[in-house]
Amino acid sequence: MSTAVPVGVAKTQRSKRALENRAPKIHENVKSKLLLKGPSTSQVMTTVLKDLHSLKKPSAKMFTKRNLTRPFEDPSSVEFLCRANDASLFSYVSHSKKRPHNLVMGRLFDFQILDMMEVSVDPLTFKSMASFEGVRQAVVRIDSKPMFIFQGSEFESNLELKTFKNLLLDYFRGQVLDKINLAGIDRVVVCTAHKSVVYFRHYGIILKTTGTKYPRVELDLVGPSMDLKIRRVRAGQADIQKLALHVPRTRPKTSVRKNIKEDSVGNKMGNIHIGRQNLDDIAVVKRKGSKKKKRKVVAPDDFDSSLAAALGVDSLAEA
Repeated sequence: MSTAVPVGVAKTQRSKRALENRAPKIHENVKSKLLLKGPSTSQVMTTVLKDLHSLKKPSAKMFTKRNLTRPFEDPSSVEFLCRANDASLFSYVSHSKKRPHNLVMGRLFDFQILDMMEVSVDPLTFKSMASFEGVRQAVVRIDSKPMFIFQGSEFESNLELKTFKNLLLDYFRGQVLDKINLAGIDRVVVCTAHKSVVYFRHYGIILKTTGTKYPRVELDLVGPSMDLKIRRVRAGQADIQKLALHVPRTRPKTSVRKNIKEDSVGNKMGNIHIGRQNLDDIAVVKRKGSKKKKRKVVAPDDFDSSLAAALGVDSLAEA
């Protein structure tokens, strides 16, 4: 989790490791999630909270007791609980006459609300994971990475659904891997948007033999199955969002060798820079024509006598 360094000085090695773990990182750790109950909840929303906890295991923590908190009215209590439990994602369920079967999903940066979204769950079409246990054939492993399919143009044109898509991907992101075994992919989440309603379906993958090296893929509905309608969306402050998107510069691990390049065949070529050379000091074979004639320095008196002899007089005064 990318957070600011907590206030305090480490006195032991254990506390030092804890502070370093909470320090800002370029590659974030697996984000933890906190699941909360509101002052009043329905049986449907309690089941939704349990299913979300099962989907996010083992990096999720659920509180069974009710909390007198409302994220949209006063987010300070949610920020305090997330800071105490080192969580950067949260889910909150409640039920009231004004907002029945209510679900709030949000994320934090530096333990401050970055953005959150409130949706309603249709109790008539909701099916929990427990309702499919007797009929499902697919086996879904804990902490496996799911695939996602987003159907509908509203995920690109509607700003609220675009935020919901980004929040949902961040929720199930998990550990970032360079490689993944295709046999370990055992589930897929399908989200379909139609008239501002998101149909959330969770399927298990079944691979059946076909007599060839390519298996036949079948999807088995394993739950939860929810119809979500967006109610409210709140984005974080502009300065917090700017800090959350900032990526610090880092030096490369390997040193870069300058003035060296490779051609198309793989041959290395380099540029060598040398100082200015004095050709007079270089020991080379000098030809007769290339030798410089030394200039004879004549004294003033010798010059006058030479000039007078050339004119045929005894001195320059007589000339």
